[in-house]
Amino acid sequence: MGADQGEIRIEVSSPRRRFLEAFRLRSEHASAITDELRTDMAARLIEEFGSPQAAADAL
Repeated sequence: MGADQGEIRIEVSSPRRRFLEAFRLRSEHASAITDELRTDMAARLIEEFGSPQAAADAL
């Protein structure tokens, strides 16, 4: 993207590239959650909401 005079030039990503980048970041974050961490999070949610079904409904 640039000004009509050509004085300011800014490189921007296409919407497609930004969309794909968002999924890449989400995938990296999801892979950082281990099975042990998932189990701990599930146990905390069940404790907070009282039952597995109530925890699932809350999410």
